[in-house]
Amino acid sequence: MNDLTSLEKRKKTNLKILKILGIPALVLFLILIIGSISQGAKPKTKAEIEQQKKDSIQTYRVDKINSGFVQFEIQIKDKMKNPNSYDKILEDYNKKDTSDIVNMYIRFRGDNSLGGKSISQVNALYNIKTEDLVITNQSVE
Repeated sequence: MNDLTSLEKRKKTNLKILKILGIPALVLFLILIIGSISQGAKPKTKAEIEQQKKDSIQTYRVDKINSGFVQFEIQIKDKMKNPNSYDKILEDYNKKDTSDIVNMYIRFRGDNSLGGKSISQVNALYNIKTEDLVITNQSVE
């Protein structure tokens, strides 16, 4: 019976300590959280909002163009006799283009019909909105 009372005494003591330390710690924690939220939520200027929109549009555009290059590469490999010999040298697009149609090209190395290596460049037009890709020109060096 003596053990039970000492256990109860320890519980009561721990509860008192928790109440004493717990409330100020909780208040301090809440102050820190509210302070960090209010600092991060400063109002943005119109210029900052416009720049954020431009960055978002540009990121979307670049992502779409990158998916166009994947589609472009697949089409090139589909037309090759030995797609395993495909070795991309360069892929690029006209960065001055701001319309939905992007002029892009890929330079690559691959096996030719005689078993030798040749360098080719393929140009295409890619529509960002419809994701249509049309190969416009192919040249072999």
